[in-house]
Amino acid sequence: MKTCLYVYNQTLIEVYCPFDVVVRGNVGELCKDDFVQVTDVKHDGDGKIIFNVNNKLYYAYHFELLL
Repeated sequence: MKTCLYVYNQTLIEVYCPFDVVVRGNVGELCKDDFVQVTDVKHDGDGKIIFNVNNKLYYAYHFELLL
């Protein structure tokens, strides 16, 4: 099971795939304020987090976690 760790209000939160996020700005086929589901979490060679959304890969900084 894939997970992702977030720090929110000085609390460490672990979320499990799939989880919901909102798109921060237009990127690829996604539009700002779209609600989408992350089905997998990966990282690139530099350690940046990548989300799988609709079978496409996007950097995590394009999204905001819905708590």
